[in-house]
Amino acid sequence: MGASYAFGDGVAIATNLSSGFRAPSVFELYASGVHGGVAAFQVGNPDLDPERSYSADLSLRVRRDRVTAEVTGYVNAIQDYIYLENTPRTDPGSGLPVFEADQTDALIPGVEAKIEASPLPWLQVGGSAAVLDGTGDGLGADEGDDGELPLLPANTVSGFVRWVPADTGPLTNPQVELSLKRALDKDAAGRFEPFSQFDEGFGPPFGTASTRAYSVVNVEARTTLALGLGAPLTVSVGVDNLLDETYRDFLDTYKGYALSPGRDVQFSLSTSF
Repeated sequence: MGASYAFGDGVAIATNLSSGFRAPSVFELYASGVHGGVAAFQVGNPDLDPERSYSADLSLRVRRDRVTAEVTGYVNAIQDYIYLENTPRTDPGSGLPVFEADQTDALIPGVEAKIEASPLPWLQVGGSAAVLDGTGDGLGADEGDDGELPLLPANTVSGFVRWVPADTGPLTNPQVELSLKRALDKDAAGRFEPFSQFDEGFGPPFGTASTRAYSVVNVEARTTLALGLGAPLTVSVGVDNLLDETYRDFLDTYKGYALSPGRDVQFSLSTSF
């Protein structure tokens, strides 16, 4: 259910109430073996119940001729939240830590904000930020206390500058975009966090569970070619991690023994039918 109220002059507030569910996956139910991608022995739990979520959000929205902006606060309560638990056990056959699917009642609050503006006809700029937290019953340092949920993403701030020149000859909708993503420091959620052995000194002498802040710069150029062939062709060339930043993303399942991707060049050609 949702509702919104406009104050006039492009300003409105909106709120939503929702509920949903998610059944556990086959992997969460029945996994039993070495997962080389995360260097762990993963175990499913056939007794998992479906997740049930109840969420509410409140937004302030602004839409003007050259500016759009939105700030949203939300809270999501999830019964029987399924997460991957780093147990204190070690698989005797492989010597790897045992990660096991488990459940808890979780509460996830957060705030998201974004803004886009066109200060000039050929120039667009924008930015966004996302901050969230999450706790689960029984995940604290003391048994029975609430504690931080494992595998939550790091808080982020991002922005972009987009040049949109006028159409020229067969080139329509050309644009060049430079974007920046800044991920903040993120600490592992204690002993339940997968990969926590890398922080606590009893894992291999490399890798990490907690991650440091990093910035990644991306650039992309795209245009549509009107060549009289009956269907337009859209061409794009992009480079992710333009400066070849060395970093580990908190949700990267290879962060225990490998860095996140370096510079990545992409080319695409698409058309419609």
